[in-house]
Amino acid sequence: MSNDRPAVERVQPPKGVYRYVNRVMVWALSSPRRSRRLGEHLLLLHVTGRKTGRVLTMPVGHRPGPDGRLIVLTAAQWRVKAGRQMGIRINVDRVPTVDELEEAVRREGLAVILLTLEA
Repeated sequence: MSNDRPAVERVQPPKGVYRYVNRVMVWALSSPRRSRRLGEHLLLLHVTGRKTGRVLTMPVGHRPGPDGRLIVLTAAQWRVKAGRQMGIRINVDRVPTVDELEEAVRREGLAVILLTLEA
């Protein structure tokens, strides 16, 4: 991968393509059988709107954090009123470091979500 690119950056696919891909990914990740391979780095995030009560379901990428929690990066519309869902590109052939993720959050205006897994 190129050294002039940051380790993590936000990418903007065409809106129509993104909507279609999201629908397919939600369908694929909704079943344990279909999601076996995809679930390694993707999961479905369900967020309930504070004002509307509407449940938004979106596929998001995740990586293991140093403390065992899952790290999810997002710039989705539920987080920023005027925003829209964006993709995340990892430009290194390894799990990004915490410092690289923090730098991407500051630079790209992303949110970091830490998920604690319980048995």
